Amino acid sequence: MAIRFLLLDYLRHLQQQGYDVAAMSAPGPWVGEIEAAGIRHLAVDFRRQVRPWADLRALAQITRVLRRERFDLVHLHTPKSLVIGHAASRLARPTPCVATIHGFYFHDHMPPWKRRWFVRLYRQALKRADLVFSLSAEDAETAGRERICKSGKLVLIGQGTDIERFSPATRERLRCGARRRLGLAPDALVVGTVARLTWEKGLAELLGAAQRVVAHHREAVFLVAGPDYVLTRAQLEGQAAQLGLGGRFRFLGVQTDMPAVYSAMDLFVLPSHREGVPLSLVEASAMALPVVATTIRGCREVVEDGVTGRLVPPRDREALASAIHALLANPGERQRLGEAARARAVERFDRRRVWAILDEHYGRLLR
Repeated sequence: MAIRFLLLDYLRHLQQQGYDVAAMSAPGPWVGEIEAAGIRHLAVDFRRQVRPWADLRALAQITRVLRRERFDLVHLHTPKSLVIGHAASRLARPTPCVATIHGFYFHDHMPPWKRRWFVRLYRQALKRADLVFSLSAEDAETAGRERICKSGKLVLIGQGTDIERFSPATRERLRCGARRRLGLAPDALVVGTVARLTWEKGLAELLGAAQRVVAHHREAVFLVAGPDYVLTRAQLEGQAAQLGLGGRFRFLGVQTDMPAVYSAMDLFVLPSHREGVPLSLVEASAMALPVVATTIRGCREVVEDGVTGRLVPPRDREALASAIHALLANPGERQRLGEAARARAVERFDRRRVWAILDEHYGRLLR
């Protein structure tokens, strides 16, 4: 899924630059789309969970693939691949190896001992990488302060999206059709989020806030687009029914036409407990949607409180409900924040700028 939705466009860009590109991950339902886009996929038995014997088998399997393929550069993306993928690249043959920090698992609201453990883990995982890219300025500063990697090999690239595909013009063009397809009334006030179904995305807080918001806004509807993960749609639909939300809180599952999903919304909300630089927040901002997010690393990178959206403390249902209610009640404020969010996205989150930085460093390492 990460290859399909986060990396595929850049892999195709690399192909157009003349690179021979392959993507390696566990098998899954998106392999067909990856290969249909012209990217060779190498399936390995690689899992998110830490399972020592399975991880040793994955290490051996990835090492065999790298020996066979003889790549000139390996780029690692997930935290677990930083450890196993880098070890495999060294066992196969010394190969330039780069990594991208998509956010840290540790955060300011976890027990100190647990945070220290994660910091040490990241130090071990990144110490031998030739270059480390960070999507977030705060993550880059944290990596330096915690001695996770040397400043000389840390490169801030930022988060990027296709600001032409995700645009106010697209939103205006798709809005009526998207609402019709989702069974939403033209005058409904639609609050949406895009996230894996897990509590750390703030779904419990969003459900609690929705219960408070619909008491004031009878036309309000909440949408959640994203795949089952720790939680399932059925579980969350049951929770929503228990709170009396019923059809007012809808779970859409995985959606591939994301501009259409955002176009149906009046307000985008991301109440996460932990993030890197959330792509959904960048995409929503690029479409001139006003946003409400939490005051955490990553979200602070995208949202300027009071200028492009609203920031509220994590795990605070009352503050979340209050911010949503205030914006639903004030269409002029929604428009002002949305226009400022679009301007910020154009200035900071154009993927062409990110790709140019990556291209430069790829070329330097290979030379």
